[in-house]
Amino acid sequence: PGAIGYASAGFLANSVRRLRILDAAGREINLSRDLLLYVNRAPGRELLPLVRIYLREALGDAGQAAVTAAGYTPLGGARRRQLWDELQLGPGP
Repeated sequence: PGAIGYASAGFLANSVRRLRILDAAGREINLSRDLLLYVNRAPGRELLPLVRIYLREALGDAGQAAVTAAGYTPLGGARRRQLWDELQLGPGP
């Protein structure tokens, strides 16, 4: 009781209270870390078809909605578009 810890947002429960953190302007901020997905692809090579399908799903609207539903923070639009383009996933989100 009375302790402070760091846990994944997806593991918050009714028995755990989230600490509110405010910036100098009084706006609430979230401490977070990125979830990294690694792709084993040689430079200049195309993604394997199943990898492309998976990444399109994860970075697409449905995947980002699932991220939100699980209690995590989805990628911002500009960052999501940048990754989509870098991975050459075709017509984008």
